[in-house]
Amino acid sequence: MIKRLFILAPALLLVGACSEATAPTLEAIDDQTVAQFAEQVAEAADVRLPHLGALIRASRKAIQASDGGHEEAVRFFRQARRLAVAAEDSATAGAEEAARRLTQASYRRTLRGVVSSLGAGAVSEALAGSAAGLARINDRLADREVSARIAAYLERIGARITLGETKLGEGEAVVALHHALGAAEAIRHLSPNYVARKWIAEASRLFRSARVAVGDAPTEEEVKALRQASRLLNVARDAHSAGEFGRAVNAATRAATLAAGVLQGRS
Repeated sequence: MIKRLFILAPALLLVGACSEATAPTLEAIDDQTVAQFAEQVAEAADVRLPHLGALIRASRKAIQASDGGHEEAVRFFRQARRLAVAAEDSATAGAEEAARRLTQASYRRTLRGVVSSLGAGAVSEALAGSAAGLARINDRLADREVSARIAAYLERIGARITLGETKLGEGEAVVALHHALGAAEAIRHLSPNYVARKWIAEASRLFRSARVAVGDAPTEEEVKALRQASRLLNVARDAHSAGEFGRAVNAATRAATLAAGVLQGRS
């Protein structure tokens, strides 16, 4: 089992044995400093915080190395691409609820493709990476006073990792991977600016790779997906420049999904 390391709420940290005069003095830490810690953890090579983009790349390599194998994974990824394109069509038409459902369905197909191509071992590694990231942040904050909001936020991340472990033990690898990735993204979201930068970079990389993969002979479906991805990348960059990090992440992740679907369809 992955051990959860939680930070106690400030009220508990400040309780003295006899009086306030004997209570330990803790250095208060602001949210910006916590965000800086989160960025360091996200970039730490020894932590290996999981990322969906990296898992998709690993899946593609596994599919290519199998020389015609992993048919089920390829089918899932192609379904994910079609659903992502349909989600963008719905969003453009103003059908927000339909777009949301289609996006979720695309995401689920992507996770199934990852698990199908990489196996449960990759899910276990993803959970371990998220747990290592949480532990690193907890270690950095152990002797500092943090806000109740941050303390509760970190507890929820730990609970999600534990739930992922439970689901993996029950054979629900796709659900477990969802929780592992959700925990990792929650750690990164301690710095919204960082998340936006990373997703824009990831979506840009996937878009360039997809353009190379289709070459001079893209299908009509691929042309449409890449056109949508390009538009969303521009939206993401503009939003990031305006400091609208949530909108930037939303647009960049959608662009990444579309570009990744084109790539996986060419595997």
